[in-house]
Amino acid sequence: MDKKLNKDLIDDLSSKDNSLINKALKKLRKSGNVAYLPYVFAIFDTAKDQSILNELEYFLSDVKNEHAKPYFVERITNNDTGLKQILTACWSSGINYTSDLDTFVNAFIRCDIIIALEAYSVIEEWAEFLDNDTAKSFYQQLNKASANMESTKQSMAIALCDTLKR
Repeated sequence: MDKKLNKDLIDDLSSKDNSLINKALKKLRKSGNVAYLPYVFAIFDTAKDQSILNELEYFLSDVKNEHAKPYFVERITNNDTGLKQILTACWSSGINYTSDLDTFVNAFIRCDIIIALEAYSVIEEWAEFLDNDTAKSFYQQLNKASANMESTKQSMAIALCDTLKR
């Protein structure tokens, strides 16, 4: 564990007590320390209470720090729990995900339409900044995968392909 991280704060984030979780999230909002994001994301794995899930969504929507990017990308790549909220936070953050759009393309392809819509928003936001070879690669991936998608998601994939066409 990183020595800079407060064990009590981590314990509060890992607690089953909603008031402790809320208190920890408020502290993190003030500190802005993105190194706690893996512990915040882990709450999605255990929380059942809708008020905590809502609070997580609000918390994540406030994360605008570029240093948060690797934490978001790693979570999207390795765990689908809370993915809609995490992708929504990525889209609304204004953080430049151009170098990580493969993560969002993969999420778009593998996930249901609700989550794919959030990944779509991130891809659409940053696609214009891709180099031609990367845009072509993503175009080919989406075009190939679209053949096996239900019609609404397929239409979204085709729209992304149009965005990526150079």
